[in-house]
Amino acid sequence: VTTTSRPSERSLSVPLVTVLNRQALAGHASKDLSDQLRRVPGLDIQQRGTGPTQADWSIHGAGFNGTAVLVDHAPFNDPMTGHFLSDQPFTPSALSRVEVLHGAASAAYGPGAVGGVVHLLAPLGTLQAGDMLTRASESSLQFSAGSFGLLGTEVSTWHTRPRFAVQGHLRRERADGHVLTTSTGRVHRDAAGTPLRADVDRTAGSIGVYSPLGALALYMQAAFDDRAFGAFHYYTPFASDTAREATHTRWVNAQLVGASARVGVAYRYHDDAYRYNPRTATNAHETRRLIVFGDFPLYASQQLDFGSRLHALSQSIESNSMGSRSDWQVGLAIWVHGRPTGWLQWYAASRVDRQSVWGTVFTPEFRLTVRHGLWTGRMALGQSLRPPSYVEQYFNTARTGVTSGNLGNPGLVPEKAQSAMVSVSREKGQLSMHVSAFARVTDNLIDFVQPDASTALFTATNVLNV
Repeated sequence: VTTTSRPSERSLSVPLVTVLNRQALAGHASKDLSDQLRRVPGLDIQQRGTGPTQADWSIHGAGFNGTAVLVDHAPFNDPMTGHFLSDQPFTPSALSRVEVLHGAASAAYGPGAVGGVVHLLAPLGTLQAGDMLTRASESSLQFSAGSFGLLGTEVSTWHTRPRFAVQGHLRRERADGHVLTTSTGRVHRDAAGTPLRADVDRTAGSIGVYSPLGALALYMQAAFDDRAFGAFHYYTPFASDTAREATHTRWVNAQLVGASARVGVAYRYHDDAYRYNPRTATNAHETRRLIVFGDFPLYASQQLDFGSRLHALSQSIESNSMGSRSDWQVGLAIWVHGRPTGWLQWYAASRVDRQSVWGTVFTPEFRLTVRHGLWTGRMALGQSLRPPSYVEQYFNTARTGVTSGNLGNPGLVPEKAQSAMVSVSREKGQLSMHVSAFARVTDNLIDFVQPDASTALFTATNVLNV
């Protein structure tokens, strides 16, 4: 765990990991996690609107569908679209740290980790069986206010006793938002002539409980996030777009934690209501995802350890534009971590995934780290997998008479990417320098393509390679 107030990399970690610790998260002026993540090199944040509306997270240019998100070791991504990566119910003050792993990581963390992984860790999610709990309490109440009707309130609390620990937070914020104008200053208005604003209204909260159980410990977490906002030009550039959107997220995570291993089950529910303008019908979608996961490291010696990761999931969508869809997936990863000397580390992993729609896929990965004095060099080679989202597979397929716009394709196959990365860093005291370069070749890239000029439909398609 880092102890500085700036983003920092672990000195000799095999993967390149940037860590925002609790001090860095609490010391930042913004209470929006996406804003804070802008500080991480190589992590691109594409914000729609202002404040906690919607933001795309992309590592090394992999796009919003190519970044994996974990919450306390459990996969958090939404199967409908990566646009909902930021629909998570945790504010920076509710987290102990954020870890950003740079580079392809599908072999270790499963499909979707093309560019890397963002791991959100609450304070209780960092505990393991055997950690001593002392009697302590801490609570805080924060207020914020600003222009355009910005008002925010957040309460958080933390209590530990020898037999249990509990943590909770609740945040409420809203803003009328600024009036939206064109580059020439003309005000955007809806059909009734009312000026459009970048407004937002959000309520989010979480509670976590940790309790030792002999050689094991029980960790449980429940969280929610409700937000409504103006979505003008989020997805289209047309003048008729005066959209509004509302989302609701529910999250439950329960784990049995050992001294190093853990097994758990998590459930994510998400609904989205998007209305292009008052004259159109609302696009309504509900996704559900049930995940069983486990992490089983084994330490053979000071020079070598190995282990396995397992996850199985069942997911579904109910949508008036995509219909009722469901699928399942099972994945198993085996990894080996070697430390032959004090200046050299290596890591190798291989994973097999079986999915009900697109079949069986293998993904390998290899990483090497060398250190000399204040300098650290890293190299990574790997293959990553990015399955098609529900939007790419099924958008508008449940509707008849669709003659323009985007159309999903149930016959899509996953993207496969071959990645390479090299980096050099130097750290001395509070100062650090880091330079990295990466290359990626993607086969079966998914994009919406207009087959020819005779149609106004753009169909999701596996193009050649990029």
